[in-house]
Amino acid sequence: MASVTIVLDKRKSGQKKDGSFPIKLRVEHDNKHLTIHLSKHAKIEQWDGDKYNRKYPNSKRANNELNKKLVIAEDILNDYENEIKTWNCKQLRDFIALQILDEKSEKRDKKIKEKGGTLLMTPKGIKTIKLFEYGNHLINHYENLKLYGRAKSYKQALSAFKKYTDSKEDITFAEITGKVLEQWKVNMMNKPMKDTSYNAYLRGLRAVINHGIKDHKLPKDGNYGFQYFTVGTPQPTQKRAIHIKQIKALFEYPLERETSLWHSQQQAIFMFNTNGINFRDLAYLRMNQIIGDFDRIKYTRAKNHKDFDIVIAGKSKEILQYYSQGKKLNSNELVFPILPQQILGLGKKEVTLYESRRDVFNNNLKRIASLAGIDTNLTSYVLRHSFATALKHSGTNISYISEALGHDSSKTTQVYLDSFETQDNDNITRSVAF
Repeated sequence: MASVTIVLDKRKSGQKKDGSFPIKLRVEHDNKHLTIHLSKHAKIEQWDGDKYNRKYPNSKRANNELNKKLVIAEDILNDYENEIKTWNCKQLRDFIALQILDEKSEKRDKKIKEKGGTLLMTPKGIKTIKLFEYGNHLINHYENLKLYGRAKSYKQALSAFKKYTDSKEDITFAEITGKVLEQWKVNMMNKPMKDTSYNAYLRGLRAVINHGIKDHKLPKDGNYGFQYFTVGTPQPTQKRAIHIKQIKALFEYPLERETSLWHSQQQAIFMFNTNGINFRDLAYLRMNQIIGDFDRIKYTRAKNHKDFDIVIAGKSKEILQYYSQGKKLNSNELVFPILPQQILGLGKKEVTLYESRRDVFNNNLKRIASLAGIDTNLTSYVLRHSFATALKHSGTNISYISEALGHDSSKTTQVYLDSFETQDNDNITRSVAF
């Protein structure tokens, strides 16, 4: 498990002429440790364990500065817990370093270059930072950290903006003025494009520019285009769901066994019966997440890292037993044949294949819906929302629905959020399961 601590590096090689030693943030991960120089020093008699003592001038203020950096590092360990499992110690150290090195750092005038990521931090002005050059460095950086979703959103935003500018040459951050952004937004609004799409592009571009300003230690001055431009909030997505009678028709439509459509139908039934489990979590469900005699599943949702403990109701037990044939209980094997075991850990290839299999699943749902006489654009998202709608129609408290779906509740929802006993949750899940 990764950890961070403040240490005084007492090695002779780093001792200054005045007898002081450098203070560093020690990052431990994967049975290794690396350090980040915090540009602070202390003599041995001025240091107690992990902080300055009273012999150091203004020790209280100095300790507050160190604690701020430590808190930032600890927050990263919490916020990126799952991603860190795939990083080596150097990747974690470098990622933390990007967040905590401040403007007063002695390293601000040096280039910090990560192997593979080539993310450069130099004291350039905002007028000289090239958008697409920097954007590509940032995308490579996040791909190296295996944060492919974030890298993809930045890539899509830059691609859309580059297509709009229709220029073969790179442009600087300073050239992206509020007027340019407004013109781009109007251009996208005049196309058959949803507001969720063009707002996502604008937010992606803003994120890239903000990263660049932060990495280069620059202020958001008058050349910052988003200072005078508001991205705006997209209209809420129209909720889609199908009636419980249509769900029944979809699940009971006769299909030839072992075909692609049949497998998608079985997986759809399991999704619905397990509180509308997200397709990603279904694809990565493992044998060691099955509890007891196929009685429950326990897993952590990939999107928001919430833990789920769900009863296996209706036909789900039969489906689990079918797909578990030939596999070892308590093993790390994937339950469903959505992804081959050997693709795991192959980075972009794994992500590309996952997205392809998700598209196949959604296309199969549409085909089954058409065969069953259901006139709707059926997807895994519609199934998930249909589960919530079925619960609502059955009179279930909205607080449980929020818990069952694993939503990050708004402040308003939190006011009404009740806690449910496991037995209550199980009974509600069973009430709508097929």
